[in-house]
Amino acid sequence: MRSVDVLEIVGRLENDGIRYWIDGGWGVDALLEEETRSHDDLDLVITRVQSGQAQTALAELGFAHAREIVPGLPARIVLRDK
Repeated sequence: MRSVDVLEIVGRLENDGIRYWIDGGWGVDALLEEETRSHDDLDLVITRVQSGQAQTALAELGFAHAREIVPGLPARIVLRDK
């Protein structure tokens, strides 16, 4: 995943008023203010209350619920670029 993709995603969430926190590798890179390695995905934390709104916003960017992936936590939803 490219940094421009991350900016598009978080920009959309911000424009829609969705609170989010960046986790994982991109979260570390955000704190360091530099891209330290390549990333295959973007880990986001979104409140349960706004999860539906976030899924709708991300669907408009081409992401869909990857139901075949069992993430291991009941409150986790995996979206995959179509």
